[in-house]
Amino acid sequence: MFERYALFYTPTGALARIGASWLGWDSAAGCPVPHPQVATVDCAALTATPRRYGFHGTLKAPFRLADDMDLAGLQEATAGFARHQKTVSAGSLHLSYAKGFVALRPVQDTVVLCEFAAKTVRTFDAFRAPMTPEEIAARRRARLSPRQETQMASWGYPYILAQFALAMHIV
Repeated sequence: MFERYALFYTPTGALARIGASWLGWDSAAGCPVPHPQVATVDCAALTATPRRYGFHGTLKAPFRLADDMDLAGLQEATAGFARHQKTVSAGSLHLSYAKGFVALRPVQDTVVLCEFAAKTVRTFDAFRAPMTPEEIAARRRARLSPRQETQMASWGYPYILAQFALAMHIV
């Protein structure tokens, strides 16, 4: 059985309801929800890829558990980590298109958010199994910069630390 885990930011309240409706999936409730009716737009087809993950922003990218780690330990560590963190705001969001995705992204630079994401990556990296040659090859198809190559080798994902940008994909 192939299992991966990740740490995502998932909004609550009105933003969560809007994101769930647009994607057609409420990840908090674990169930489909009706798409909005938009003339000449097939929302279900348009949102098929992001719907698989629900409305979220990635903090620690999906990973396989290391051989000496288990789900219970990851859950316990996550709960303990969350208890000791201050609330971090993404600020105002705007729609943007980048790297083939339409996403909601913060309007302004968010130093505190980036620091929190970096802390999340570092804290939970001990749970991550080393990348397989196949995973590395798949990532390299994106033509990584030297810095992204180093981050992928060190942390299992190229778009972190100074390369981090919160994005909640909607298309």
